[in-house]
Amino acid sequence: MKKYKRYLITSALPYANGPIHIGHLAGVYVPSDIFTRYLRMKGEDVVSICGSDEHGVPITLKARNEEFTPQEIVDRYHAITRRHLRISELHSIFIHAHQIRSIMRQLQIFS
Repeated sequence: MKKYKRYLITSALPYANGPIHIGHLAGVYVPSDIFTRYLRMKGEDVVSICGSDEHGVPITLKARNEEFTPQEIVDRYHAITRRHLRISELHSIFIHAHQIRSIMRQLQIFS
Protein backbone atom coordinates (compact mmCIF):
# COMPACT_ATOMS: atom_id res chain seq x y z
CA MET A 1 0.00 0.00 0.00
CA LYS A 2 1.27 3.47 -0.88
CA LYS A 3 2.42 5.52 2.12
CA TYR A 4 0.67 8.91 2.37
CA LYS A 5 1.83 11.89 4.42
CA ARG A 6 -1.62 12.63 5.81
CA TYR A 7 -5.05 11.03 5.95
CA LEU A 8 -8.36 12.84 5.65
CA ILE A 9 -11.35 10.87 6.95
CA THR A 10 -14.81 12.25 6.24
CA SER A 11 -18.30 11.12 7.17
CA ALA A 12 -21.74 11.67 5.70
CA LEU A 13 -23.33 14.91 6.81
CA PRO A 14 -26.42 14.56 9.01
CA TYR A 15 -29.35 16.86 8.30
CA ALA A 16 -29.48 19.59 10.92
CA ASN A 17 -33.17 18.99 11.60
CA GLY A 18 -33.00 16.67 14.59
CA PRO A 19 -30.61 14.93 16.97
CA ILE A 20 -28.38 12.09 15.82
CA HIS A 21 -29.70 8.58 16.30
CA ILE A 22 -28.42 5.00 16.34
CA GLY A 23 -28.60 4.77 12.54
CA HIS A 24 -26.18 7.68 12.23
CA LEU A 25 -23.80 6.07 14.69
CA ALA A 26 -23.89 2.51 13.37
CA GLY A 27 -23.87 3.34 9.69
CA VAL A 28 -21.59 6.35 9.51
CA TYR A 29 -19.81 7.71 12.55
CA VAL A 30 -18.56 4.62 14.37
CA PRO A 31 -16.94 3.04 11.26
CA SER A 32 -15.10 6.26 10.37
CA ASP A 33 -14.10 6.69 14.02
CA ILE A 34 -12.67 3.17 14.17
CA PHE A 35 -10.60 3.76 11.03
CA THR A 36 -9.41 7.16 12.32
CA ARG A 37 -8.37 5.71 15.69
CA TYR A 38 -6.63 2.78 13.98
CA LEU A 39 -4.54 5.14 11.85
CA ARG A 40 -3.71 7.34 14.86
CA MET A 41 -2.64 4.31 16.88
CA LYS A 42 -0.21 3.54 14.05
CA GLY A 43 1.18 7.06 14.44
CA GLU A 44 -0.33 8.45 11.24
CA ASP A 45 -1.27 12.11 10.75
CA VAL A 46 -5.08 12.03 10.55
CA VAL A 47 -7.80 14.66 10.35
CA SER A 48 -11.42 13.55 10.67
CA ILE A 49 -13.97 16.05 9.35
CA CYS A 50 -17.74 16.04 9.48
CA GLY A 51 -20.46 18.65 9.58
CA SER A 52 -24.16 19.40 9.36
CA ASP A 53 -26.06 19.26 6.08
CA GLU A 54 -27.89 22.57 6.23
CA HIS A 55 -29.84 22.34 3.00
CA GLY A 56 -32.99 20.52 2.04
CA VAL A 57 -36.66 19.98 2.52
CA PRO A 58 -36.47 18.26 5.95
CA ILE A 59 -35.05 21.43 7.53
CA THR A 60 -37.60 23.66 5.84
CA LEU A 61 -40.50 21.46 6.95
CA LYS A 62 -39.21 21.27 10.53
CA ALA A 63 -38.85 25.06 10.62
CA ARG A 64 -42.36 25.56 9.27
CA ASN A 65 -43.88 23.09 11.76
CA GLU A 66 -42.10 24.64 14.74
CA GLU A 67 -42.56 28.23 13.54
CA PHE A 68 -38.85 29.00 13.37
CA THR A 69 -36.63 30.05 10.49
CA PRO A 70 -34.62 27.32 8.78
CA GLN A 71 -31.43 28.95 10.08
CA GLU A 72 -32.69 28.78 13.68
CA ILE A 73 -33.39 25.05 13.25
CA VAL A 74 -29.95 24.48 11.70
CA ASP A 75 -28.17 26.39 14.45
CA ARG A 76 -30.03 24.52 17.20
CA TYR A 77 -29.45 21.01 15.90
CA HIS A 78 -25.91 21.69 14.69
CA ALA A 79 -25.00 22.69 18.25
CA ILE A 80 -26.65 19.59 19.72
CA THR A 81 -24.94 17.22 17.28
CA ARG A 82 -21.59 18.96 17.70
CA ARG A 83 -21.87 18.60 21.48
CA HIS A 84 -22.75 14.89 21.22
CA LEU A 85 -19.89 14.15 18.84
CA ARG A 86 -17.44 16.18 20.91
CA ILE A 87 -18.36 14.18 24.03
CA SER A 88 -17.63 10.95 22.18
CA GLU A 89 -14.56 12.45 20.42
CA LEU A 90 -15.74 11.07 17.08
CA HIS A 91 -14.34 13.82 14.86
CA SER A 92 -11.39 16.21 14.95
CA ILE A 93 -13.53 18.88 13.32
CA PHE A 94 -17.33 19.20 13.15
CA ILE A 95 -18.45 22.19 11.11
CA HIS A 96 -21.35 23.75 9.26
CA ALA A 97 -21.48 22.33 5.72
CA HIS A 98 -20.75 25.69 4.11
CA GLN A 99 -17.40 25.84 5.97
CA ILE A 100 -15.90 22.66 4.48
CA ARG A 101 -14.01 24.26 1.59
CA SER A 102 -12.75 27.03 3.81
CA ILE A 103 -11.50 24.74 6.56
CA MET A 104 -9.79 22.42 4.06
CA ARG A 105 -7.91 25.35 2.58
CA GLN A 106 -6.96 26.64 6.01
CA LEU A 107 -5.57 23.27 7.08
CA GLN A 108 -3.78 22.81 3.74
CA ILE A 109 -4.52 19.13 4.12
CA PHE A 110 -2.98 18.07 0.86
CA SER A 111 -0.01 20.41 0.71
